[in-house]
Amino acid sequence: MGAYAANSIKDPAKNYGAPFMTVGAQFDGWMARVTRIAESYDQMKHSDLDYSDAKYSYPVVMIPGISHASFLSGIPPSAVQNTDIRATVSNEEAVEQVSSAVSAFLTVTKYGKANATDAVKTLDHFIDDLTAPVMDPILDIWRYEGAPFLSSYNTSSPWVAEAQ
Repeated sequence: MGAYAANSIKDPAKNYGAPFMTVGAQFDGWMARVTRIAESYDQMKHSDLDYSDAKYSYPVVMIPGISHASFLSGIPPSAVQNTDIRATVSNEEAVEQVSSAVSAFLTVTKYGKANATDAVKTLDHFIDDLTAPVMDPILDIWRYEGAPFLSSYNTSSPWVAEAQ
């Protein structure tokens, strides 16, 4: 939680070797900041796997209103205290949201998309309704800047042609 695949893994959805989920916090101000989660989101959206598969084998969600400290109990380490933006939701709500997203991922992973329609709807909600509105504008800015680290940034992409 509040973690991501290393940048050294190219196309994690295709090459990591096992399904995994990235759960980020909107107000994480340190290593798993929202822009770092946006990189993982871009990898998910532009995997060589079809997006409809990558979305469920490598989902990237950003939980609104929580910080890195929302994943912890007790007093956060000083680095987290010094860099996080304060959460706007209670720890109980944070646990509920994270648990819901993770449970949906585990259910889809175990039973498959066809046999876990409620879990698919939950992941779709977290990705399409909560994560995309925050991540897509970040990706748009990077695209306009010509950020070469984006998975989607290549000359065959209509996205790049559109921005040029």
